[in-house]
Amino acid sequence: MTERVCLETGFGWEERECAEGLRCIPDAPGCSTPCTLRVFILLDSSGSMGGDESPTKWEQARTALATLMGSASGQPVEFGLGTFPSGGSCGTDSQVIYPVPEANSANVDAHFTTYGPDGNTPLLEALTVHLDDTAANLNDPAYANFILLVSDGSDTCWEENCIAQCGLFNI
Repeated sequence: MTERVCLETGFGWEERECAEGLRCIPDAPGCSTPCTLRVFILLDSSGSMGGDESPTKWEQARTALATLMGSASGQPVEFGLGTFPSGGSCGTDSQVIYPVPEANSANVDAHFTTYGPDGNTPLLEALTVHLDDTAANLNDPAYANFILLVSDGSDTCWEENCIAQCGLFNI
């Protein structure tokens, strides 16, 4: 990122790189520390988010995210959206739907309309994947970066993965 600095003559400017940890902020002079939170919503789209209860956990998550993303806040927040599992099982390939800052309340709500819950819940593995995956766009140290996990809780793939990875049992 660069900043524009007026030349001493007052005619024109030169562009300089912002120092480490600073960004050029629109409507602010020069480089400064961004005051923006970056939140990557990691949405559990496993089968247990559906169900017979009304409203379903899927519908409750939709309502909660609409409220969160639509609320007026004193601090700007940029959102992204990712889901798990991939392939309807215990797959955890990166499922970045919208990297930060491309998610907004309208396109997140549309995701709930287009897709539904299915598959197992690889909770631990999904979080682990997104800690290192740069596709979510949470790798800029100048921002406060967070993952917001939206899930009904229980990891249904951990035991299977642990047994396979740790070799605890010979199956």
